[in-house]
Amino acid sequence: MADLFVWGGVLIVLLVVLWFVCLWLRKWYLGTSEDGFSSGLWSLVDLRRMREQGEITEDEYETLHGKALAVHEHDSESTDAD
Repeated sequence: MADLFVWGGVLIVLLVVLWFVCLWLRKWYLGTSEDGFSSGLWSLVDLRRMREQGEITEDEYETLHGKALAVHEHDSESTDAD
């Protein structure tokens, strides 16, 4: 019976460690870009590069840029509230 509690405790500790590793990996993957902006999909630098290389049109750039800035402003407000 004591072995069951020991292995149950080990399992719980491993699950907690795995949870923190997943959180760290998510934060690393979604990290900030060169200009300090993190949108999760594209950074402002990525959008500029795609526009310059013709991967997106000027209208698409303006739309995505506006949405990215809105996300950034929302994140800033959330951070300021903390």
